[in-house]
Amino acid sequence: MAAVVWKVHVGLMNAELIVTLQQAEASIGASLSDDEWTIYFSKAAVEQSNNNHRGALLLGIQSLIYAVDLHRAASSYRIAGLSFAEIGLTETAEACERKATALDPGSDNCQESLADVLVKAKKYGEAEAIYLTLLPRTSDPLRRWPLLSTLGDLMVKAGRMSEAKRYDKESDEIRDEAFRDRERREKAR
Repeated sequence: MAAVVWKVHVGLMNAELIVTLQQAEASIGASLSDDEWTIYFSKAAVEQSNNNHRGALLLGIQSLIYAVDLHRAASSYRIAGLSFAEIGLTETAEACERKATALDPGSDNCQESLADVLVKAKKYGEAEAIYLTLLPRTSDPLRRWPLLSTLGDLMVKAGRMSEAKRYDKESDEIRDEAFRDRERREKAR
């Protein structure tokens, strides 16, 4: 019985979060100051890194209220989408990530977040296409190896094992070299 009550409670909380998001969307661009956006967005990022996804979501939605431009709104949608995905609301997460990408189509971060949410929604083909678009534009080894690793994981889910092995091998090589480079730089100090 307690499990049923808890499930209903969580469902109501999730519905309330979606309504809060819809209310915040009406305020985009109404704020005259960027200070509030910076405060709420920064706090949302901290909560996200601490795996407090509901807290990050509430703060991300709050930051949306104070978004003064499209780039800020895209960033707010992106963190809200990632947080919605973490609490299992993948449809709402995908909608947020699509809005973020539409507002800031040149942002690789928005594109990658959308692809990550599409994987959670089991839309592997669309996610793969985005990752493959990002890969040639990603030269930084510390960003490239996780992208390759994610592609490897995606290939496993798609049953394409030879491609998965190729991506994983390249990912491991780049990761190992990146860590060796970092160690060399630290020793040189």
